[in-house]
Amino acid sequence: MGSTVNNLEYKKDILYASLKKNIQSGLYAPGYQFPKELDLAKLLNVAKVTIRSALAMLRKDGLIARIRGKGTFVISEETNRGDIVVVVDNINECASPYIYILEGIKSAAVHRGINVRICERYYIESFTGKEFAKSVVDNKISGILTLGAYYTGKEKLIRILTHSNVPVVIPHATGNSYFTTGFACIQIDMRMAWEDAMRHLRENGHRRIATIALRKNPDIRGLRSEEHFELLKKYGADTDRHLFNAISYDKESIFRSVNDWMKLQVPPTAILCFSDFFAIHVYDALKQLNLKIPEHVAVMGCCGYPGAGLMTPPLSTVDFRYQEQGESALELIMKSDTWFPGELKMAKPRIIMSHTLVKRESTNIKIMENMEV
Repeated sequence: MGSTVNNLEYKKDILYASLKKNIQSGLYAPGYQFPKELDLAKLLNVAKVTIRSALAMLRKDGLIARIRGKGTFVISEETNRGDIVVVVDNINECASPYIYILEGIKSAAVHRGINVRICERYYIESFTGKEFAKSVVDNKISGILTLGAYYTGKEKLIRILTHSNVPVVIPHATGNSYFTTGFACIQIDMRMAWEDAMRHLRENGHRRIATIALRKNPDIRGLRSEEHFELLKKYGADTDRHLFNAISYDKESIFRSVNDWMKLQVPPTAILCFSDFFAIHVYDALKQLNLKIPEHVAVMGCCGYPGAGLMTPPLSTVDFRYQEQGESALELIMKSDTWFPGELKMAKPRIIMSHTLVKRESTNIKIMENMEV
């Protein structure tokens, strides 16, 4: 009996030493995912209990992380410093960009062998700042990502996160969030993205461009309404106020706007949408009117919904690269020792990511307006 136990211990130690060597030599680089225990046991011709014991030792050494529902991953010394909390709010809506940003965060976390904890905003707001700071320490939290927009800095959530004593990053910062919160930010130059969308329509000959904006939003992709009209004027487009509607995001409001525009004496030849999700209903409204896209009306989105390329016809848009925003935010947290804590006297990072103009069939036609014959 004693001989059998000693043999198991011997195999466990040999396997542990072998795996550790492979990790430290870089053969198993950070992010490497081990096969499932049973598959690994068959591959190495050892018992499952031996695999489990060796992995437990590696985990104790801080060389691997076992993420529930994902698997076992090699982690680097840089990333072996606690879990990351992601604060979410109203993330169940398909039209929310945070669904896609969260996917990017999770993808990067798996690659880096980091455990991510998803917490609802209302739960975080149930703490006082002091209570939350203690919870962060007790739960070994090393950083926080908060998915929200247009922070004023006066929100209870922001006050609580400020007391956390760990780095905080806003992955999809909008408005003046960088200045009002004091947190590190990943953001898109929304103004330039909106301008690129408008420029694309003008280059295709559209002068009568109707615009759907979101009524409750503080701005139109970084522009005030007057600045939007100045942009139309800059590119020689019609500044007719009847071609602009700031509405709620619902099918009925969008249908009503499209129908009203098409009844004008000179209807628009293109519709520029605040987001790709508005464009989905614009498609339906035009179809109901027996109008073809782009032959009768071109449609332009703005945000980069992953399903936009599957629409009929595929939707032109400005891609904000949501998943990459999530990935970049997590990478920024992992490098926070270069900019956090405040004693380093360094400004919090503000990363402006580039957007991508995606030209598809919904605008793939050039027109010639107001020709004199």
